[in-house]
Amino acid sequence: DGDPAAPGLLSMAVDTSGRVAVAQSHAYRISIFDSEGAEVAVVTRDVARTERTEAEITELAAALSRGPGAREVVAAGGRASDAPRPPEVDPLRPHFAHDALAWDDTNRLWVRTARGGPGRTLFDLFGADGSFLGEIAVEAELGAWSVGQGMLVGVTEDPDFGVHSVARWRLVN
Repeated sequence: DGDPAAPGLLSMAVDTSGRVAVAQSHAYRISIFDSEGAEVAVVTRDVARTERTEAEITELAAALSRGPGAREVVAAGGRASDAPRPPEVDPLRPHFAHDALAWDDTNRLWVRTARGGPGRTLFDLFGADGSFLGEIAVEAELGAWSVGQGMLVGVTEDPDFGVHSVARWRLVN
């Protein structure tokens, strides 16, 4: 329906030829459309969702309840419970996250998955024809990221201090 906030639409990316890849959230399914809007390929993988232990679910729920502003409120002398609360979130992540897709300079499709875990980001890599090429592991938990000009660039955050930095990796074909 074209609504970017619609359930199931988490990411899209345009390659150098004008093809558009569109990811759907709870099924590992990526539709690829040509520049005229016709679906030309569907990329899928049968990958099990990340299973969380009871302890991980409890820890995630506690972190979500503190919200992103909790550190500032506590530092200002307030209580963590004064922090804004985020909306309820399913602690079992979908297959891939928002802003999960990017095409590199050679029209390979990069898909950031939820399978990486703390301190690690895992990408699935697909060829221009949609064939699965393999997984790429980055030993850093990336927020915003991009590929291009022969490199992967991503934003990381120091968990203790909340300081963001930009990291860069050179891509080797």
